[in-house]
Amino acid sequence: MSLRAAGYCRSNDCNLSNQEEKIRAYCEEHGLILTRIYRDLQSTALHLRRNGLQAMLSDAREGYFEVVVACDTSRLSRRLSDLYKIQNLLRECQDALCLCSDDRQTAFRSEQGDWKAYSSKPPKL
Repeated sequence: MSLRAAGYCRSNDCNLSNQEEKIRAYCEEHGLILTRIYRDLQSTALHLRRNGLQAMLSDAREGYFEVVVACDTSRLSRRLSDLYKIQNLLRECQDALCLCSDDRQTAFRSEQGDWKAYSSKPPKL
């Protein structure tokens, strides 16, 4: 059974196509069903009050997907405390976080309250 995935993109310069391409390629390569890509244009990562991010977190609470795919943690937040908040919410929702940057792919899954890094493949839920 394929896992449902949500992509997340954020950019200050209105160019999200590169991030979207990477997310789509990652999902295709790993057999994930990409249900939606959430976007924040011309938005800072210094706070969590972003429409796309809030919509994604709300949908995570509703169980619309099992995996979040982003190009880098900096797309989610540049503040470590906010990144922990996002990770904690995903952990509560039993969701995994996959990062598909230019130089590496990393998948994370919450296990017993801790985030565990896997290889490039999404972890089994």
